[in-house]
Amino acid sequence: MYVVDSVRTLVEVVESLASSYDLNKLHRALLYSILDYSLAKKGVKGREELLADLTSLSPPILRALVKAKLEEPLGRFVEASLKLLESRAAVLDSLASLDYVLKLITNTVRRVDNVMIFDALSPIELVVIAGYLRSRGFKTVIPDIVFINPVGLTRFLTAQRGGQSTLRDVASYIAGILSAKGYFKSSYVDERVHSVGYVGVEKFARSVDVRLLAESIEGVASSGSTLILSDHGYDIVWDRETHYLLVTHGFKEGKPGYEVVTPLSRIAIPLIIHKG
Repeated sequence: MYVVDSVRTLVEVVESLASSYDLNKLHRALLYSILDYSLAKKGVKGREELLADLTSLSPPILRALVKAKLEEPLGRFVEASLKLLESRAAVLDSLASLDYVLKLITNTVRRVDNVMIFDALSPIELVVIAGYLRSRGFKTVIPDIVFINPVGLTRFLTAQRGGQSTLRDVASYIAGILSAKGYFKSSYVDERVHSVGYVGVEKFARSVDVRLLAESIEGVASSGSTLILSDHGYDIVWDRETHYLLVTHGFKEGKPGYEVVTPLSRIAIPLIIHKG
């Protein structure tokens, strides 16, 4: 699967950078890079102005390094993701089904010790976290599968376990399938999407401590094999009238004056972590 192949390449490159650069600055440089690529592809004028605040959050040498090493795999990820999402009608009964995705995951791993479900963790954070863990001696496995959330909302996933289910219930269900001893749910990223996302992408990037996330996952993964899964990611949206970028999820296309730049809320990438 092209989406997964591109993510694996991104993780390998981030691994080579994770021990030399601050993880949060690396995350911000990655956000800058995917936005610069996506805005250029859309022919948006004034990209430098749009990205100015985000530009200031990582040193020029790191942005240049990320652009040189990650521009091609990031571009492949963007193109493959868009192609997959455009064909979502054909995959709705498969890649959008939790049970179908779990069945494919069990083809890779029969059981895990821990299950961690994240609300709104996008592939960008996942790539940085996986690269960091590999640099710390963990083994990471990205199965040949993605989870499609066609509306980019938590309730699309929780509804598959019943109308009153929560993400924690989903984590418990997955833990049962994979015979996991522990299961955890985190709303860390989602809380920041909702609290500062509409203020702008720079405020969002400042508010997300990816190192904190990575170290918390490392702590859990140190106790045994761990599955990481998200219900959705987030969208980065261009407000054409005020010319700025905001962060939300489940954004509806066609809203006057707004355009989705990166539709990351509709794709989630599973990650399996093993102690080295």
